[in-house]
Amino acid sequence: MKIDVRSPQSLYITIGNKTFYIDDSTNESIMELLEDERYCNNCGSKLGIDCGDAEPDYNEEFCSKGCYKETKNKNNA
Repeated sequence: MKIDVRSPQSLYITIGNKTFYIDDSTNESIMELLEDERYCNNCGSKLGIDCGDAEPDYNEEFCSKGCYKETKNKNNA
């Protein structure tokens, strides 16, 4: 699970492939499920974006082999 706090009134919570957006900055109590948006489990960059000549996503969870290795190293430390 990843929690990305953007402000005291808004945040993103990612669990697996699902991202939830919660925002009360305008007192509207917005809560949305953003199923199509996935983010790298290491750096948080959005997955599935066409970056021209950049490498494609490493897999469903990581944007690059470097992010995968970095997370693996953190977990083994």
